[in-house]
Amino acid sequence: MKTGSNPVIGLDRVYVAKLLSDVDGTTPPTYGTPMLLSGAVSAAASNNGSVDVDYADNGPFFAVNSRGNIELNLELTNVSETHYATLLGMKRANGITLEKTMDSSPYFAFGFRVWIGGSKEDGTAIYQYYWYAKGLFSVPDASNETKKATTNFQHKSLKATFVKTLYSEDGKGDGVLVSHARNDEDLTTAAEAAWFDAPVVTTDADTGAVTVAITESAGNILITGSKVGGGSFSFAEASVDLGESLLVYSDGAEVAGTLVFSVAAVSPTITFTPDVAFTSLDDVYVTVTSAVKDNNGVSVTANTTVVTI
Repeated sequence: MKTGSNPVIGLDRVYVAKLLSDVDGTTPPTYGTPMLLSGAVSAAASNNGSVDVDYADNGPFFAVNSRGNIELNLELTNVSETHYATLLGMKRANGITLEKTMDSSPYFAFGFRVWIGGSKEDGTAIYQYYWYAKGLFSVPDASNETKKATTNFQHKSLKATFVKTLYSEDGKGDGVLVSHARNDEDLTTAAEAAWFDAPVVTTDADTGAVTVAITESAGNILITGSKVGGGSFSFAEASVDLGESLLVYSDGAEVAGTLVFSVAAVSPTITFTPDVAFTSLDDVYVTVTSAVKDNNGVSVTANTTVVTI
């Protein structure tokens, strides 16, 4: 079925991810774990592009196109207080959010997918995926009204302005504004599965196999990854769930704790810190399943190791 001209019929999977680092050069930006904003109604982007024409010899002589900043209007059924404060850099504690004149919004990436009419040859749905790489959300206008005889559903709107990254894939200084791909064209299955694990700011996809080593470090469990070919990568944090894809047991009981992820590296790490310190000479059984993935959507080789503390 030819699908290139089929219309968009839906929107979902709206995510934001905090920008942690972005520097000049070819080192990709790093981001925090993407957060899902549920209840997506609409996402409208104004690209502020233009074509400028120079005139000579009594006529149009030369044309050049230009890109401005991208202005986004996002409409949601509602926004949680936690997400609202996080996106706008506001103080929140004890269930209370404070808005102040000196609040400073951090940079975020913004991702979503749109549903396209028709279907692929195998009958599955067609989606186009997006990531806007670097933007600031601004405090939205507010308008509310009382309930009348018929219900008027009142939604929440957020606005954001996106600029290019300092990072550029070719090192020539032209940063990334937005990335997008369709699953009925040349987007790989692995890249589609990993799209919302981390913002996509490069066309490179290192699909080399990933192995993990499990060791003890200062009373914690250290999981270190390595990729065939020695490429740099990071663990997709959304794929690592304690008790599901990562299991830690001692004396036959599951051990509760927290995880800390390192940024992209040749040997990225996941550090597990138990809520209650391990007892000396404990045997700790650690299993990393193939459900754990890297930022390219590659599943790690499963590993179970007994670590003696």
